[in-house]
Amino acid sequence: MKTINTVIRVAHKLTNPKTDGDFTYPITVAPSQTGVIIINYPGYNGSLGGYEDKYIKIAGLLLGERVGSVVLTHNVEDERTPFRRLSVARLRNVIELAILNAQEWCGSAEPDIYLMGHSAGASASAAVLGYYPQVKKALLTSPSGNAGDRAMQEGLLNYRGELFVTVGEREHAGFHRMASAVIAWAPNARIKQHRVIPGCDHQFTGRQNGKILSKAPFWAFAGDQTFPDPEGGVVLYE
Repeated sequence: MKTINTVIRVAHKLTNPKTDGDFTYPITVAPSQTGVIIINYPGYNGSLGGYEDKYIKIAGLLLGERVGSVVLTHNVEDERTPFRRLSVARLRNVIELAILNAQEWCGSAEPDIYLMGHSAGASASAAVLGYYPQVKKALLTSPSGNAGDRAMQEGLLNYRGELFVTVGEREHAGFHRMASAVIAWAPNARIKQHRVIPGCDHQFTGRQNGKILSKAPFWAFAGDQTFPDPEGGVVLYE
């Protein structure tokens, strides 16, 4: 597997007026000269690298195939602000930081931004999609309702990019309902695809499901229509 050779580590204060104060949090940027910035947003209390560094491994794959630069951050709660508000506000700030630094991070002052979110991170992504015309594609895996139905509906209503939603067959029924709702709440999306992964749970547990997960961003961002076949995927964890 190709690895990330260059990273920029920065801390950015969360000054979105929807929060109750200033927050700092880690951001790792793996730059490229592709004109594309991919922002990965994990689930509730998810770390920057993910379980067994799965997000770092996926970032290496995306860089190696020159799909785009990759921005990683965490999605952890803070006792000073309700998680729902903090999660959405943090993601909005990361997007705005990416736009501000796009020339340095991806070689273009006018980047295409792709969002990749899981569970609560997918919910927050849905809530912000329609507010940034730079966001052209979104991959939402197992979206939850953490951001709130109203916020998600408002965020998706004016989204005109490409929307890819996937959920495990073994997910709780609520996640299946939310995946279908996300598709329905995006009437203006240019492309909408929704796939259920046989034998898969919320965390894409196991060697085979990890290989499927490694292919998901290539399905959404690079047109790989072999997804969710694990063949050709990379082992992220055992």
